[in-house]
Amino acid sequence: MSVSSYSLAAVHAALGDRDKAFEVLDRAVEERSTLLGFVKADPFLESLHGDPRWPALLRRLNFPAG
Repeated sequence: MSVSSYSLAAVHAALGDRDKAFEVLDRAVEERSTLLGFVKADPFLESLHGDPRWPALLRRLNFPAG
């Protein structure tokens, strides 16, 4: 059984491991995970919104930063 990179990133974010969460989100971007369409609305990723890497991630996904 495999777990999507996006889901794994959500687990790391929920556990407070921001570095690992962003590392795995980068992998999800490379894998073109369809779940990334929910990145701004996912409550499990809310803890990452204040991190300086968050706007960069949104830009990579062509989302507005605001």
